[in-house]
Amino acid sequence: MRKNQWLLIGVLAPLAVGVIAESARRYYWHHLLPNRLFKVMKQDVATTHTVTGGWIEMDPAYLTEGSFSQATYQGGVTTEDGEVIKFLIRGNGERILPQTAPSVDK
Repeated sequence: MRKNQWLLIGVLAPLAVGVIAESARRYYWHHLLPNRLFKVMKQDVATTHTVTGGWIEMDPAYLTEGSFSQATYQGGVTTEDGEVIKFLIRGNGERILPQTAPSVDK
């Protein structure tokens, strides 16, 4: 190979790695993690109610407490009697009661 071909490979390879890494990061935060957290919440609610459905926001909102900001997901679970149990859950799995939650920014 010629010198300019190696140079092109040297420039494009890190670019490709960066695109793949960003795609994987986005898939984790906007698909895998919210689905896992929602599954846990449904199982918790199912211990006391019959769950018929629910939802979770796939885009994380950011909960700010002082200078600390953390990704949170908002959602709800519907029960057989029509009750909607809303929840706010942090990316680490910690549940926050909606009435005590600080402000959430998108």
